[in-house]
Order: sequence, then C-alpha cells, then structure tokens
Amino acid sequence: MIEYGVAGARHQTVIGKTRAKGLDRRTARLAETLCADGFGEQSADGIEVPPFLGVVPPLRMWLQAGVQGDSVADVLTRGNQQVAVRLIDAILKIQRLGPVASRVHTLADELDILEQRLGRVAARRPKWRLRLARLFEGCLMLAATVVEVPAVPSHRDLHPDQIIFDGSRLVLLDLDLYALGHPALDAANFIAHLIELGLQRPIAAGMFDDAGVAMHETMASVLAPDVRPALEVFTTLTLARLIEIDDRIEHRQPCVEPLIGLCEQRLSRMHALAKRSSVSRVLFAVQP
Repeated sequence: MIEYGVAGARHQTVIGKTRAKGLDRRTARLAETLCADGFGEQSADGIEVPPFLGVVPPLRMWLQAGVQGDSVADVLTRGNQQVAVRLIDAILKIQRLGPVASRVHTLADELDILEQRLGRVAARRPKWRLRLARLFEGCLMLAATVVEVPAVPSHRDLHPDQIIFDGSRLVLLDLDLYALGHPALDAANFIAHLIELGLQRPIAAGMFDDAGVAMHETMASVLAPDVRPALEVFTTLTLARLIEIDDRIEHRQPCVEPLIGLCEQRLSRMHALAKRSSVSRVLFAVQP
C-alpha cells in the first residue's frame, strides 16, 4: 500500500494498493461497484467505502481516496455506544446491497483456518498442545450446532481497525476477503475482536464489552431464532483464531493465555468442552 499526497486535488490523499502477483482486479471492481450502489460518498445513511479512483495496470495498482477520521476502537473507548449499533447497520447494508461474490466462505473453511492457526501455536508452544487440541475439539463440537442457512455478502475481516468514523460517517476499509458467508459471521467477528481488545486494553474493557453486548443484541434481533445461536458460535471460533495472532505479535503475547482460558470458559458454558481430548491430528502431535 502506497500513500500519495495530491496538492490542490479534490482528494488530497490517494491510496494505491498493489501486489506482486498482479493487479487485484476483483477487489478493485468490488470497490467500484459498492461506490456506485449505495456506498459512495455522502450516502444517505453515512455508511460508505473509500471513493474508488481507478486502476494503474503497469504498476499492478488500483487507487482509492484516503479517508480521514478515527478508528472505531478509539471511538468506543470514548463511550460512544451508538456507533456499535450503527456497525450492525453497516453489516446489514453489506448483506442487502453487496454484490454476489464468486467466493464462498463456509463453516468448514473457518474450521480449516482455525486448525492451521492452533496447530502453529501448538508447534511454537508445546506446553499448550493438549489444551489447544481440546479447545479445537470443542470448537468442532460447537460448530456442529450451527444451522445451515443461505450465505450472504460478507466483509469477512471486519474488526475495529477496518472502520473509520468521522463523526457522522462509517467508512469500511479493506474488502480483500469479501465473500458470501454466514449471516452471523461479520457481527461475530467484530464482537470477538472487541472482547480481545478488552484483554489488550483492560482500562477500556468495560466499554468494549458494552459495545459487544449492544452489537449482539441488535444483530440477534434481526436473525431468525434458529440462527441466533450462531452468533455465539462464530464469536468463539474467532476468539480461538485470535490466539495465534496474539501469540505471533510480541506486544500481544501477554493476552494469549487469558484468551485460551476465555475460550475454554465459553466452550464449557456451551457444553462443548470435553474433559480430555480425543483429537489425534498431525498438527497437534508431539514434535520429535
């Protein structure tokens, strides 16, 4: 990603997104489509994506306008809980107006990613191997309770640093993983990140928890009764996936063991944590 300053232009900051394997035409087309279909500048509801500015094929780059404002994480630490409810509006708007994606992110995909992530932690931290295996088995049991429903357009990587708030507008960033997914996926992913942020920033944990509760209640109110439990399931799966990210990032490593414990508590509460694991997968095997 490259940031350009353009003096005197309408958009004085331009963000260029490039990648070695070639121009990401899929995400560029998605950004252009969303701008034209209700997510453009000055949309009536203030839920937008950065303005799409074009492509530069020789540089394998597409361009969007830079956006000024605060990350939602910082806004929530100031106690603005109404923003949490608006985040559900943003998720529902994507589900309603987002174009049908060629990619589909299934529950099986989510579990495959989780298995890989926890396997990496088990390899780095052998002392947690059995706990992680037991935790993963609990996640499998929990996932088996999810009711299958039609997939909907989903951001797929929605967390507080992916949304800019400028006082009235919510601007959604980084749509690279956009896909069809479970209706509870985006809200649960965001709620899990709020819970994990509370471990990183204990002084603001109460505000993050309140925001997560507000999001959960608002999203649950629009989901069918048999689909609502999936919010808790996907929240737990995301928290388990965040174990590997926290373990990989040095300043977040103190959160890892509390996060493992939190996942165990959630699985126990939902009767999905066995007393001992029967998982015998290669990823969790003792390394010679």
